[in-house]
Amino acid sequence: MKIRKYVRHALLGLIMSAAFTMIGALLEWQTLIVTPKEIIGIFLLGIIVGELALILELDLGTFTLRLLTHMILTFCVVLVFDGIFKSLNFIFMHPIIFVFEFLLIYVIVWIVVRLSTKNDIELINEQLANKHQVK
Repeated sequence: MKIRKYVRHALLGLIMSAAFTMIGALLEWQTLIVTPKEIIGIFLLGIIVGELALILELDLGTFTLRLLTHMILTFCVVLVFDGIFKSLNFIFMHPIIFVFEFLLIYVIVWIVVRLSTKNDIELINEQLANKHQVK
């Protein structure tokens, strides 16, 4: 794989992680105090989850199996990062809410990525069609 693909996945993960953190803080409507350690954690989490998305591009097993593997690994990474950079108090006190929020965010990200990929494919197909018309 090209390094560009790794960088793209890392940056996409970083941007989505930061965006969801900010949206979550906005929805709670409280003063947000974020330490540099937490910012680094948010960025690292996004980068790692972005790189985990490369699992979806492998030719191993079915797509459903790869998606399930990605979701489980992402869930585990979120738990580890929450333990390191925050505290697991909320997760242990409200596990159902945590799982619901995780699944909701996962589905939203999945929809955004699928729509973006579909748009990229349509653009490439259009460029190829235009190229064939020129010849």
